[in-house]
Amino acid sequence: MKFKEYKGLDLAQTAADVLGEWDARDTFHKSITTREGHPAFVFYEGPPSANGTPGIHHVMARTIKDVFCRYKTQQGYLVHRKAGWDTHGLPVELGVEKKLGITKEDIGKKITIEEYNRTCREAVMEFTGMWEDLTRKMGYWVNMDDPYITYDNKYIETLWWLLKQLFDKGLLYKGYTIQPYSPAAGTGLSTHELNQPGCYRDVKDTTCTAQFEVIRDQKSEKLFAGVEGPLYFLAWTTTPWTLPSNTALAVGPAIEYVKIKCRNPYTDRPQTVILAKELVPAYFTKKMEGTYEITGESWRGPELEGIRYEQLIPWVKPMGDAFRVIVGDYVTTSDGTGIVHIAPTFGADDDRVGRAAGIAPLFMVDKAGKNQPMVDRQGKFFLLEDLDPEFVKNNVDAEKYREYAGRYVKNAYDPNIAPDAETTLDIDIDGGTVRLPLTTLTDGEGNKATLEAQADISNTSNIAYSARLIPSNIMAIDTKARVNDQFYGKVYISGAVNVKGNRNGINVDVAVTTQPGSAFYLPLSNKSNMSEADWIVFESRQPENAAPENVLELKKQLYERSMTERTKRKEKVNLNLNVSLNVNPGLLLSIIIDPATNMTVNARGTAALNVLLNPGTGELSIFGTYEIAEGDFLFSMPFIHPALIFRREALEAAGGYSTLPRCDRCEDYDLLLRLYEMGYSGANMQEFLFRYSLPHNGISTRTLRDRTNEVRTRWARFSALGLLPKALPYALKPWAVWLVPRNTLRRLKEKRAAKSGDKL
Repeated sequence: MKFKEYKGLDLAQTAADVLGEWDARDTFHKSITTREGHPAFVFYEGPPSANGTPGIHHVMARTIKDVFCRYKTQQGYLVHRKAGWDTHGLPVELGVEKKLGITKEDIGKKITIEEYNRTCREAVMEFTGMWEDLTRKMGYWVNMDDPYITYDNKYIETLWWLLKQLFDKGLLYKGYTIQPYSPAAGTGLSTHELNQPGCYRDVKDTTCTAQFEVIRDQKSEKLFAGVEGPLYFLAWTTTPWTLPSNTALAVGPAIEYVKIKCRNPYTDRPQTVILAKELVPAYFTKKMEGTYEITGESWRGPELEGIRYEQLIPWVKPMGDAFRVIVGDYVTTSDGTGIVHIAPTFGADDDRVGRAAGIAPLFMVDKAGKNQPMVDRQGKFFLLEDLDPEFVKNNVDAEKYREYAGRYVKNAYDPNIAPDAETTLDIDIDGGTVRLPLTTLTDGEGNKATLEAQADISNTSNIAYSARLIPSNIMAIDTKARVNDQFYGKVYISGAVNVKGNRNGINVDVAVTTQPGSAFYLPLSNKSNMSEADWIVFESRQPENAAPENVLELKKQLYERSMTERTKRKEKVNLNLNVSLNVNPGLLLSIIIDPATNMTVNARGTAALNVLLNPGTGELSIFGTYEIAEGDFLFSMPFIHPALIFRREALEAAGGYSTLPRCDRCEDYDLLLRLYEMGYSGANMQEFLFRYSLPHNGISTRTLRDRTNEVRTRWARFSALGLLPKALPYALKPWAVWLVPRNTLRRLKEKRAAKSGDKL
């Protein structure tokens, strides 16, 4: 065999030459006809859709396919390479609907089914010519003269026949799988369709940590030792709309779980929770230290398996075993609580582990007798009217479920809610009482408080209302001195705030406790008029020999004074604000007596303080006792020197200030430069040590002789340090300043002072 010699590499020309030779010799068809009578190898191409243009990924896939067919041909097989066109499926339907400007609901109304099908047949072959051209140019051998087309009845009936053969052989069974569904398209989606560009996009979504109450029985008894309040499993989910369909909780086989005594963040009642040990810091932060207790007991995931819990949202009873802990191999501690909420009707993994553990999915039964998930294919909870009456009677709590039947499971699905709306607020009106649902308020750091409120509107002339706010380590104060010079700081609180009122007056009762991480600064120097009722008595921890009656008497006096003050205020205003503030040692209280001298009292300890407000004047009165556990009193006296501070030994080593005539009026420069000559180093301090004032007309009146002496001093010292000529401008600066008029100097100083905020 002789091979042609090529002098240069021209791939495009080589490809054209090879294709021309294959066409001239009809090589592709001969590769089939020359194998007549040989064993057959039939290849059906996975059909592309010709309603779109081909891409490079098609070239890559077809190249791999072609390798197998050529290999089998070389082995001597008769290889029938049958091309095909995919004319069904979502891409075709969506393309036609976009072209016609219709939706699924318009078929049979705005356009007949026959017209729709005809348009689909035309659209699906729109780019056939481009596909055939690509097929030839890439050298892909496939028979495009007799392709199979999926809209052809012969093809459709062939599939039916194949399914019948499988059924007759007992290879088909009825069951349920988790399949993605498109409400807009009205059809299920394949994995391939889910991977199409533009299918996924980033959206804001709600996450939820739910509490599942543990049922106390023989199996769970080991968890209840030392428990305070109810015992809950904490489970985290990114799909809270599936919680009504929960039938199991999954734990990790190698994850360690702990029990924590704490208080409910919404009700402030004691409770105990179980979650992964590794994720405790995500739910119980350093700021919450002292508010919770880890019991020290721990269990691995398999030790919790089989423990049962109460159904979270008891709308529908499942038809089988449910509501127990199972082990899931996909449970991790990368986020959440290490316990996963399981809803087998909505998640493929949930369905898999649920089936393996014998957990029943939560189905609804419609009027046709078919099992359905709780959510229909439009993203709404099923209507009771669409369900089987017998199923509703036996398995549905109609009273609880009816309120949500027919509603979208997510706000994002509801066209009546703005896309950026954070929440919706449902109002419950019962007779003459309007109730707002439990609402969560969040501060800038993610700490939460719950709010519930109601109003009695039976008497429209005098509506009575009440509200209760339960803060849980929430930031109540966050202000800076430059914003509020009366007080500032950052204070976290927990407790309760109760509000009751009508047209005749408002009562606000606040009972809160400061939380760790709090700091409150009170500049007394800014108080122009201190109220007589501003009593904060600081006392050290009571010594052993102290007379207890003295302390009791003081507290009695404070209480009586507060009641007197409160009575006076109530006579004048219709707002009664009573703040009971318990201070724990986690709060830093800093009373700034004089900011100029940094005269400050810092204290940590415990206190029981009361606050009264006069709404008319805005005057606050604070009284109570503050028992100091630790503290300090800071006081400093600034030196009256504008720039330089020396160590004594440095001054002595340098011989102090020079008395030579040439150093007259420039002793500081001379001393500084001599210290540098001796090897001493200095530091430039950026922070303010103190402020000082100059007379408004305080411009130097040094003579030309003084300036000349200063120049000589600088020149000599800069020269000795090897800084010339680089430092020449600084050496000559005194002469330059002398040449500038005084008025100009004064204006320059005033401008500089105004820019820095200093006073001349």
